[in-house]
Amino acid sequence: IFLRYLCAVALAQGRCIPIFVELRKISANESLLKRVFEELANLGLAIDSTLFNALAESGKIILFLDAFDEIPEKLKKRSLSDIEDLASRYDALRIITTSRPHNAIAMSSHFMNVTLSNLQKDEYKQVIHTLSKGDSSADSLIEHIETRAQHIRSLLCTPLMVTLLVLTYKSHRQLPSRLSG
Repeated sequence: IFLRYLCAVALAQGRCIPIFVELRKISANESLLKRVFEELANLGLAIDSTLFNALAESGKIILFLDAFDEIPEKLKKRSLSDIEDLASRYDALRIITTSRPHNAIAMSSHFMNVTLSNLQKDEYKQVIHTLSKGDSSADSLIEHIETRAQHIRSLLCTPLMVTLLVLTYKSHRQLPSRLSG
């Protein structure tokens, strides 16, 4: 979710072409670059190798590579090599890759590792208000959490979990009585 957000911000700024690639979609018969070209084609942008080279060399492209850890195990080594080749070939090309900890990408000398922190204390309230866009249901949901469902607070440690809770609450107008719910 955070990577998609960063991609949307880059798009809104309009200074470069952000390319979001779900790495889990890479297949045995395609390279990372082929996957990138397919993502661009899905957006209606036909780019060949020559144009990609020019854009990458000029820093006009940002690659947002999602979920390295979800690449099939037999393709991880080749995919890592593809990513590192792009990073070493194009100094101005910005590459942001997400992964769970302890994957090969974290050991690459081409990248700096950053760990995202969980939401702290009452930050979930701000996320609820943001997701609700001024809807009165935000205050109602927060009140329910605070008064009747404090057990749920421990789960609200990431924006994804808060989003799931907001969607569930909007659909059912009640909170689960147990953590498993």
